[in-house]
Amino acid sequence: MLLINKMENANLTRIEEDIAQYIIEHQEELEKLSTRAIAKATYTSSSAVIRLAHKLGFEGYNDLKKQYLEEQSYLNSHFQNIDANIPFSQDNNMMSVAGAIKEVMIESANDTLSLIHHDSLQQAIKILHKSNHIYVFGFGAYVPLATSFQMKMSRIKKHVVVQSFVGEEKYQADMLNQDDCAIIISYSGENSSLISVASLLKENNIPIIVITSIGENSLSSYAMCLLYMSTREKLFSKIANYTAEYSVTLILDILYSCYFRLNYQNNLDYKIKHSKKVESTHFSSNEIIME
Repeated sequence: MLLINKMENANLTRIEEDIAQYIIEHQEELEKLSTRAIAKATYTSSSAVIRLAHKLGFEGYNDLKKQYLEEQSYLNSHFQNIDANIPFSQDNNMMSVAGAIKEVMIESANDTLSLIHHDSLQQAIKILHKSNHIYVFGFGAYVPLATSFQMKMSRIKKHVVVQSFVGEEKYQADMLNQDDCAIIISYSGENSSLISVASLLKENNIPIIVITSIGENSLSSYAMCLLYMSTREKLFSKIANYTAEYSVTLILDILYSCYFRLNYQNNLDYKIKHSKKVESTHFSSNEIIME
């Protein structure tokens, strides 16, 4: 849940509602607004502003302000010229539909990259590097995306298991060792089965990388490392999961590539050597791809 939604839906007193509404309505000035300035404008007190921050789960007003500004900055960037949920209509011809999907891909990539921070990415790569086995948990369209990640990693001798059997995910999670790690993928972060998986993993001290949407959700609280996917799609009112799927593909490709980089030359030599050996029957007369 985004902070703006949390402020709108929280069980607040009338005074806290007035302060929250003032923050929402004056977001452009918020960076310069102190507790005293907000208190004066709302005819309340600085302590009331701080109590609102505490009620929303923050240590203080500055933490609330920082998260709110970051969320608004994200929401006001990218996807200004195309709708992530309905990128084309029935009136578009085939080539304009193709162009719209291209724009969605580009915006999804830029959107995702804006959410990836150096320290979180570095932490994720350290977790993968230290783990003997990587287990990926997710449902639906995320399973084939994770399988592609599994294949890439296997070709540089890193063992990845994609849990794809519905109903077996908790059994699998409970069998992991502390020298393994898990990647859990969920857009909403509220899938009950994946939350149960995360709970079991945390109970057994298994490092967890969570790939999910921005804002608070139940799954993110279990993460050792959080990586955010593009968060633009409605749960139901959309043509397809374009942005979420493009975003997860990009994140998994970035994880693979950064892991590859840790032992770059050895990985490259190994991959080329074994590709030539295993795929010896591959042939093409196309000069662009032949070698």
